[in-house]
Amino acid sequence: MRLKKKVIFVLPKIKLLMRVKYCLLSFFLLLSYTLSAQEDPIFTFSPWLQSFYNAGAMGEKENHMNFTGVLRQHAIAVKVPQDPNNSDLNENDEESAYDKVNGEQILLNIDSYIKQIKGAVGVTFLKDKNADFDNIYFGFGYATKIRVRGGKLGIGLQLGFLNVKPPWDKFKPNENPDQTIDQGRESESFLDFDMRFGLHYKAPTWYVGVSCAQLLGGVRISGEKSINTFKAPQQLYFTGGYIWNLKTPVPWSIEPHVLIRTNLSTWTINAIALARYNGILWFGLA
Repeated sequence: MRLKKKVIFVLPKIKLLMRVKYCLLSFFLLLSYTLSAQEDPIFTFSPWLQSFYNAGAMGEKENHMNFTGVLRQHAIAVKVPQDPNNSDLNENDEESAYDKVNGEQILLNIDSYIKQIKGAVGVTFLKDKNADFDNIYFGFGYATKIRVRGGKLGIGLQLGFLNVKPPWDKFKPNENPDQTIDQGRESESFLDFDMRFGLHYKAPTWYVGVSCAQLLGGVRISGEKSINTFKAPQQLYFTGGYIWNLKTPVPWSIEPHVLIRTNLSTWTINAIALARYNGILWFGLA
């Protein structure tokens, strides 16, 4: 008696390679090298925020709705240029020599895999107050999942809107009046449309991904279109992680993670090592 094997998923290797090749080709054709304005914020807990940096990572857990919320607050001290003609200023006065600049990021991310559409959907909200800038981003994305060699390959695309509000009143132009600042004050803020694209592969004990933010370089929807200074730059993200289960009497695992961001001009590396006990208690170094 011969038993018939139940085929759950079949995808020829040639067809799979062609799909990945076309995705990568489209990915790099959309890249350009115009760099300006501010970058996306980097959060320390990047392993929990894969779907924020990579649209292909949405819906990794089937039959679950994944909700993530992050509040990040920080401050830096910026040295204030001193006026040599002002003799009343005491150089030893720390309060007058430095200006405290605050920053705050609020991130809300929801994504879920839906069997009826054979893919995952996600919604992202980000309020980024960096120094005197106050930006708001909202995005909606979709990711399809393909089973490959015991894991899942996610191919995702996110459509987003970025509202940038520059601090016009705090700019000090070299020439007065300044045409750019005067035009910007009339619209106060800018609203840009853009897209994010990502490839994310997740196996039982490791994952790797590549994605790009601001694919279009910002399409101005409202605000002064002649001002390109405050458009968000295109950014590449490379992510990877591994789960190393230790062969010890107690269930410990070591989990290294890395997030690399570049705008083809500067590079940022966020590396994290976690020691997790029984999946409920963890310690980390970033």
